[in-house]
Amino acid sequence: MNSLFFVNCNYESVVTMDGRVALYNTNDGTTKNYLSGELRQLPFLYIFSAFIYVCFLGFWILVCFKNQRSFHRVHLLMGMLLVMNLVVLISAAADLYYVKFTGTPHGSDVLYHMCKFVRTVLLFTLIVLIGNGYCFWKPFLEVKEKLVLMIVILLQVWANVYAIFEWKAGPYNNEEDFVDSLSIDFICCFVIFVPIWFSVIWFNKDNHETEGNDVMNRVRLCLFGFAVFAYVFFTRFLMVAFLIPSNHGVQEISLLVLCMVVFYIFRPSDEDCDGKAVEMAAWKSDIPSLCYAVVATV
Repeated sequence: MNSLFFVNCNYESVVTMDGRVALYNTNDGTTKNYLSGELRQLPFLYIFSAFIYVCFLGFWILVCFKNQRSFHRVHLLMGMLLVMNLVVLISAAADLYYVKFTGTPHGSDVLYHMCKFVRTVLLFTLIVLIGNGYCFWKPFLEVKEKLVLMIVILLQVWANVYAIFEWKAGPYNNEEDFVDSLSIDFICCFVIFVPIWFSVIWFNKDNHETEGNDVMNRVRLCLFGFAVFAYVFFTRFLMVAFLIPSNHGVQEISLLVLCMVVFYIFRPSDEDCDGKAVEMAAWKSDIPSLCYAVVATV
């Protein structure tokens, strides 16, 4: 969106003025569009992504009802994440809609940042829980795993509060707040890999190499680690390196891809509860061992 700033370089002088400024684009020469050029396509992208999440949520509910024996509390949190993604996209589309026609968000930006805050905390909480294997190969969390979860939640709350202050202060003279928020987010992204490492140690300590379920869980852990690493590397490092941290459309698409991959890997399936020996033996190959070794190295 467009912005206009007045900077007084003489701190001892007082400047007062009355003015009215309107910055907008015109599509046909008469209709005013207060969105900048890079944001014009975002409302359609948000609405289309919201439709995908509605279909995704309906399919997820259907899968959970069909596989109730293997349904866990983590699957419920995963469904809540889909709901929060849907709410964030709708509030973002409403924010851009009001700005497009009136120039002001009319309070929809507050709803957007609140929902995005809850969505981000829930996302990182799920990554930690799944990385620990909670409800999949561990019925409870150990003390050190609970400590990591608390650290991740606190770091995300801290980073999002900084981001909200940055949004309220505007883009002028807030470089220090932006760096602090970015640094905290980077630290949190490194911490979320600690539970995956804990799971690797747990598998090695118990030496589960003859059981088919544990071999399959190792492959799930391997794929999950790759998916989270690709998401963090792309959204937290590549986008910042190429100076496009405000490209929300790319971030939402990346999150959608991550959800599809992770939800497919850890979907509830009653066939896993049956423990068919033929299916479990298929996982005992060199490829899962290679993937597991790569994750252990990372």
